[in-house]
Amino acid sequence: MWPVSAIVQACCDAVRSLDEALRDEQAVHGVDAAEEVRLHPVLAGGLLEAGFGVVREAVYPGEHAAGVRRSKRARCDLVLLPEPGLTLEDPATEQAALNRAEGTLFAELADTIAEPVGRVAASDAYWLEIKSVAQHAFVDGVPVSNRAYESQMVRGLMGDAVKLAADASIWSAGAMLILFAGSEDIANHDLHAVAHRLLDEGVPVGTPEIGGVPIEDRVGNAWCGIGLFPIRVSG
Repeated sequence: MWPVSAIVQACCDAVRSLDEALRDEQAVHGVDAAEEVRLHPVLAGGLLEAGFGVVREAVYPGEHAAGVRRSKRARCDLVLLPEPGLTLEDPATEQAALNRAEGTLFAELADTIAEPVGRVAASDAYWLEIKSVAQHAFVDGVPVSNRAYESQMVRGLMGDAVKLAADASIWSAGAMLILFAGSEDIANHDLHAVAHRLLDEGVPVGTPEIGGVPIEDRVGNAWCGIGLFPIRVSG
């Protein structure tokens, strides 16, 4: 079992550190204005500090079986490994090594190639997709209420959950929603509301693990809520 509460806490700590850094440098925009992809390395750094191994933009393993070229395979935002220093196994790479070994003088070593030291199988890793949504956001440089707030939360998580659940090589996964909202109560309410909406739609998610941290209120967002929705995977 992966410690989902520790994963959420590490991400909360990472957001807090970024918010404090932006405050200290008197940045014009706060953490809630950061583009989603900018948050990925921030979260990865926090997870590394918490003792996890982290791989960014890892290709989905199951698409190898479907014959999709590596350059065309979808990628997962973050993949967590049990500890730093390990690497993530890609079935396509391992199969290529086996193919090269079979029929040669190294055929008897094929089994050792299949299980290299220090590599973690996709089924033993934790696959994590991330979405961020702000209740109040900048539109043409002006802070306004986000009219697409609800639909962004639901659509983003729905797509990630379906994608993770469909890959039979993935056994442990979660879809994370980073929610910048006016208050802790609003964030917690909306994260639970999203969970109910997804369940009503038949999306394979469970009850989210929720954490959060206060952030400097610049445009109406005073709280960052983080919800990690477990995925019921096919693996």
